[in-house]
Amino acid sequence: MPARPTKQLHQCSLCGRKGHNVLRCEAPGAARYRKLLAIYKDDQRLNSKQTGRKGKTRPRRQKFGDRKNKAKDTYSGKRKRLQDDKVRREKRRKQEHLKGDEQNAVKELQKIGFLKAPQRCPFCKRYNLNEADNKGKTVEYRCKWAYCRKRITALNHSYGLPQSLGRGLSATGLLVAIRSYCAATKCVSPLAVAQTIGCSEKPIARLYTCLREMEAKAGAELNYSMRLRKEVELDGHKVRTAWVSKKTTKFLPQAKCQKAKNFILHYGLEPCLVYLPVGILTTQGMFRT
Repeated sequence: MPARPTKQLHQCSLCGRKGHNVLRCEAPGAARYRKLLAIYKDDQRLNSKQTGRKGKTRPRRQKFGDRKNKAKDTYSGKRKRLQDDKVRREKRRKQEHLKGDEQNAVKELQKIGFLKAPQRCPFCKRYNLNEADNKGKTVEYRCKWAYCRKRITALNHSYGLPQSLGRGLSATGLLVAIRSYCAATKCVSPLAVAQTIGCSEKPIARLYTCLREMEAKAGAELNYSMRLRKEVELDGHKVRTAWVSKKTTKFLPQAKCQKAKNFILHYGLEPCLVYLPVGILTTQGMFRT
């Protein structure tokens, strides 16, 4: 049979003996140690944050004064995000819609090339569109065919711009946004333009994104079409090798030296690789930029 487990004995933390604890210890200085331990526990109990029910640290609801603002700033509860969103919405609130002649704005946009005048109805494919009545901030075209009679928004026929601009922008607002983008030295904030026009920030941000994409595409096409015609001075401080033609006359000595070192290049497997000295090089413009 297994041995019977022995009874767990107390061990004094003061003298180290078993059979009693510090409360029943009779060693010299045990009474003074128990007194100091009681004082320490009382001090910890008074400084504890969990003694009793905690009082309200946030002042009661105020309707005016600095106390209310201070309470808002110091509050960090569950509704903190809702309060911050309320303040943020007040700052980003839409202003009064910019008023203007929408028909003249559409004609101006068509003149500068951002909008195109539709010639046929996209639904029935007939050449019988008529300018409809101006309703609010939209300029529409209407099909004259009796079985169609569809309305078409003028802002949805644009060159390179989003097809959904007619939903969030008026013609006057679109014209002002394009002019503010083209007149500034650097792109203005979409929020500031939206507050000036009186619309939300999202259509302005989409418009500016499309304008930047159009600029990048036009710049890439222009860069690809340009060629260097005359001699160009190149900075060759970091140039160590350059690919040249086999029939070169500018670097003929270097090409001959390279061919003598690497005779396999005579078979036309690779073009000549010439090592250039460090410094300024002058060569004929024959590369795309």
